[in-house]
Amino acid sequence: MKIRRFATPVILLLAALTAGPAQAQDSEPTYDLNFDWKPVVGWQIEVEIEKVEKTDVEILVGGQPTHQDRQRNQVAGRATSKIVRVEGDESAEEHWTFQKAVRVEAGEEKPTVFQGKTVVVLRQDHGGVEFQWPDGTAIIGDADLELLEKLTDHDRVKDEGPDGDEVIRPDHPVRVGETWHPDLKLLTQAMFGGSGTDVGELVDLAASSAAFTLVSAERRDGAQWGTVEGVLELKLRKLGTLPLEETLPCRIEFRMEGCIDGTQPDSVQAMKLSMRGRSKVSSPPAPPDGEMVLKLTQAMEVKRVRRTLMGAGSAH
Repeated sequence: MKIRRFATPVILLLAALTAGPAQAQDSEPTYDLNFDWKPVVGWQIEVEIEKVEKTDVEILVGGQPTHQDRQRNQVAGRATSKIVRVEGDESAEEHWTFQKAVRVEAGEEKPTVFQGKTVVVLRQDHGGVEFQWPDGTAIIGDADLELLEKLTDHDRVKDEGPDGDEVIRPDHPVRVGETWHPDLKLLTQAMFGGSGTDVGELVDLAASSAAFTLVSAERRDGAQWGTVEGVLELKLRKLGTLPLEETLPCRIEFRMEGCIDGTQPDSVQAMKLSMRGRSKVSSPPAPPDGEMVLKLTQAMEVKRVRRTLMGAGSAH
């Protein structure tokens, strides 16, 4: 399951969870979760993604509103991804053909420059990726590149933090219905920054929690399938670089249904994020005529579907 770093303002996506059955001492089976599907040359995947984000910000000084901002962002895409080259355990080159790639503004779908075209994704020596057109021309433009990162689930700059897949993976085989609690400090580092990030400045770890549960498991078509759900309850001490005098509650819900033994990339992943609260702000200093208060309401939903179209051994 890939945990993507919170960027602008917060982004968190799921990717492939895996599990293999093992026998417990009693008759109830357990599953050794492994969240990593290894790419294979020739594999073709159909990917669908939709992300909807709503943010309302209000700043009050002396009880009077001085700034209000209301944002509504939505993107949607459908593409076929083919793995062309693999180096080690990582995909080194992928070709993404977008049947749909749109931004939604005022309820109207507006096609992007990628719709109906193929984009080449190349892994770089530094670990990030470069997006190119098939003729080798680099794709430029921050807005387009950020959208490609969301649609392909690849980052231009390699995350320096802990690997979210490994952080969420339980350290022992689990039964259906069993709940485990990932290391919250490492999970927060995977979401908000690198291994050197002082997460204590960002999140009140003592007042926060993380819990994941294996909801179901079944074996079919030679693979293990199942459902995993998770909930994060975070108390934020900062919003970006803005320090807050009172923590801001943030709840993140996950659900993944799909292959959970690492043999297939297929899954349906969903994430819901909600934040709602207010806090006094001490930086920048409040003006002499009254304290500064930030009010924030944010909701975000992300859904990603991955289906195998052609495996490595399939006939072309």
